[in-house]
Amino acid sequence: MRGMKKGKRNILLLFLVIAAAIAVMLVSILALRVPASVVCAIMLIEAALVLCMRNVPVWLHGLLMIGQVVAGVAVRNTMFMILCAVFYLFGILMLDLTKDERKGGAA
Repeated sequence: MRGMKKGKRNILLLFLVIAAAIAVMLVSILALRVPASVVCAIMLIEAALVLCMRNVPVWLHGLLMIGQVVAGVAVRNTMFMILCAVFYLFGILMLDLTKDERKGGAA
């Protein structure tokens, strides 16, 4: 990905995040039998968390993901919340890659 132009690379990263979100939604709705309204609401919250928590220390990301898994255990839907935590981690990593590109630094 280093040889790509900035615009093409950002579009590819955006496509990967959208594909990951759709995959999490389909697995949650079809395989885990979570209602679609709940899945959509949680995915919107995840996207908002990614944007709000992009500049915090790494340990806070870990704490947030642990909190998500604990919340999943509390409501007896652990696998869905693990998927959401993985999507959160993926979103943070993709946003970090685009941030390096916007500053002009090496990825």
